[in-house]
Amino acid sequence: MKYGNYLKERKQQLPAEWQQTVIDYEGLKNFIKEHIAPACLKPTLANQQSWPAPSTAADTSSAAAAAQEDLNAFSSVIASRLTILQTKVPEFLSKLDTQVAEVSAFTTTETQKIYEAYGAFQTSSSTTATTTTTTESSLEILLQSVIKLEKYIFLNYTGIVKIIKKMDRHAGLSISESYLGRVWKLPFARAEQLSSLKKELMEKLSGVLTKINTTVVQQDSATGRTCKTHVVVIVVADGPHSPVALNFKVDSPVMMWRPTALKPTEKTWFPPAALLPHQRVLISMSGPHGTDIIGTLLACAAKYQCEVEDFTFARLYHNVTFAILITIKNDDMDIFRDLAEAAKRWDATLTFDILDSLKKDPHFGNYVPRSLEDAPYEGRLKYTATVLCQHGLTSAFLSDWVQLLLESKISVEKMVRLNEGQLSCADYKLSIPTALHMDKFREALFQLSAAHGTDVALQPYDVFRKHKRLVVFDMDSTLIQQEVIDEIARHAGVMKQVS
Repeated sequence: MKYGNYLKERKQQLPAEWQQTVIDYEGLKNFIKEHIAPACLKPTLANQQSWPAPSTAADTSSAAAAAQEDLNAFSSVIASRLTILQTKVPEFLSKLDTQVAEVSAFTTTETQKIYEAYGAFQTSSSTTATTTTTTESSLEILLQSVIKLEKYIFLNYTGIVKIIKKMDRHAGLSISESYLGRVWKLPFARAEQLSSLKKELMEKLSGVLTKINTTVVQQDSATGRTCKTHVVVIVVADGPHSPVALNFKVDSPVMMWRPTALKPTEKTWFPPAALLPHQRVLISMSGPHGTDIIGTLLACAAKYQCEVEDFTFARLYHNVTFAILITIKNDDMDIFRDLAEAAKRWDATLTFDILDSLKKDPHFGNYVPRSLEDAPYEGRLKYTATVLCQHGLTSAFLSDWVQLLLESKISVEKMVRLNEGQLSCADYKLSIPTALHMDKFREALFQLSAAHGTDVALQPYDVFRKHKRLVVFDMDSTLIQQEVIDEIARHAGVMKQVS
């Protein structure tokens, strides 16, 4: 699912007044497409003219002149594009700065509103007797407000990261890291006050508070006089038989209550999973320092108490890619700052995608399979194809084989080489659409196999294929090139009689 569609979908779930201050991702993307992408400093090879190899001295001179002309033209193109970027990139950044400032101001205003509501609740609960249900309901509403604002911040911060990186990519520049470092200094990105308040609310909701207005009668032992003191008794449900009473004078300041370890009871309330901001994020890092990259990602996940749902690893000589699917349970965006710093430290490329934890509808592209190695499509058939040629798998066969898969809309989920030495055998794990006409596909597969002299075995990827127990096949002149009976006869010295 493209991020623009994801942002649009998430934006529609926000209150109407909030939608006015969400990052205009589509507008900024269109600006990049119209004004910046055409001036990209990384011209593709398709835009560069190729010259035929010279065959004579005259041709050599002509080719050299043409090459020099092409070089001069290239310099002119770069100069022209730099002139365009010199005006359009600052214009883009100005637009983005304006929107970032609006998001930051809106976040500050909404945070202040939540703090004011919390202060009013504390004042009210300290002077008025409130029931457990009322207290729980008020705190829950405040917590929902905090979580809603955190999701708003997270959505906008992700949009800022995505759009600045898109601008870098289409301009051929590398300024996203510096820009995001500047954004990170803004209060809205760190959201420290909001995180602190959320923690306070969740701790309060971990125990049920009952506040009772009462009068305590005390007798002075020295004078014998009786005095009355108006107090508020706050009872914390710390167990069915052990209420804890905390007495405050009415004129004392409102106290920030933090519970100690509470025993789980039926009265203890904790926000259900649906209320908590569980963001699922797929993070990948690629670079030349394999074990360091693995350690960095896992250290960040541990530091921010993320749940690791899955991970995968691939190596190409010194270069590796390590990816983890994690659940961030508190929307603490410090994790992205730490990841960016780690990527810079280990000379790695960092990418991440936000996945919707509440919806796994494949039509929205949010379906996440059980394994990161599976294609993100629901309701598909799993097959495995083993290709084999004793003379080696040719590039022509491999190309035609993949083209057949593309024409059939079949996704390759995994490729594994099965032999050493010359590449002659490989295994493909495939994700096949249910609408595919299998008989016609097998017919095309047979024609491909015959044309290249390469065997292709297509089998359902089921429990029988995954867990092999018995393999039955022909031996002589198949698995081996010899006939065993001839070899036995030769060993016995009766080769002529047997053959």
